[in-house]
Amino acid sequence: MDGRRNLSPDQARLLRGRRYNRAKRQGARTDLTSGQNDQKSTTADRLAKEHGVSPATIRRDGKFAEEVEKTPELAEAVRAGKPVFQVKREMAEQRREERRAGELLRGMEKHPPGPSPVRSRDVTDSDLGITKMQSHRWQVLAVR
Repeated sequence: MDGRRNLSPDQARLLRGRRYNRAKRQGARTDLTSGQNDQKSTTADRLAKEHGVSPATIRRDGKFAEEVEKTPELAEAVRAGKPVFQVKREMAEQRREERRAGELLRGMEKHPPGPSPVRSRDVTDSDLGITKMQSHRWQVLAVR
């Protein structure tokens, strides 16, 4: 594979996926001049042969590359050589924790409208170390 042996498996997947995504959009149709029974060689077939993997792997790598490019956390993980599946698991766990925190925040007693003196036993968002925006987002997640 291009003589690069120091790539992590995810970096290699990203490289193959980017090459596939770029190549599949380029060029004109080559099947127009082929005979009726000739098999058209696809981009995935060509790259699969070049990299020593199956065409299905190349197509999966293309989807992987699109996902990494859409998610900054995944892009950073690939750059750092950290396994992407681990980062995905951490992100899912963080979403679960935020959803649970939102459920707890929604269950807290709300103050009536208007000014009210803050009593010493009342817990505020800042006491919990969270911003009002985080509190809002987590409560929205809890409803879903």
